Amino acid sequence: GEVVNFAALPVAAPANDGQVYLVQNSTGLLITFNLKRSGLYQSNGSTWTKLSEVQQMFKDADLVFQDDADNTKQLQYQLSSISTGTIRTATWQDKDGTVAYISDTLKTKAGVVLNAGFTGNPKTATITFGTAFADANYSPTFQPNTTNNKSFKADIENITASSFDVNLHVNNISDLVDVRWVAIKHGET
Repeated sequence: GEVVNFAALPVAAPANDGQVYLVQNSTGLLITFNLKRSGLYQSNGSTWTKLSEVQQMFKDADLVFQDDADNTKQLQYQLSSISTGTIRTATWQDKDGTVAYISDTLKTKAGVVLNAGFTGNPKTATITFGTAFADANYSPTFQPNTTNNKSFKADIENITASSFDVNLHVNNISDLVDVRWVAIKHGET
């Protein structure tokens, strides 16, 4: 047979001796010692015994990891942002390390500003990041791309965590195609 959870199993009476049921969903919590896992259960006529650890299906709210020294330090998965009907797989490298957020690891930003992105006299463009750095402790560099091998004596100004300005110090930039820029957070290798 098949039931929704452990509580829905029929009474483990002699009439059910030897019967095997699939329990679809876990109930309870490990921390409160009332966890009844999903899986196959067999009746011996008086109790239901879990047959194996074949496949465990957990609700994200049921699966909690705790630090062995401090049980207030916990990890829990939240799967609500995954599209319906989609299975996501996490693959781990064969080495020790620390899992980090992408926002913590992407310490380099880069982009291109077209000629039309420069305004005013002298011509200046503000580079604004989609996601700001934590602070203004980074180094921006740039390379103007021009026609006719024209060069510009340009400077970087007004560095903040979320933007910086490129000042070309000229009013006529008709030879400028674009400016390619890179911002690298200090302390990165």
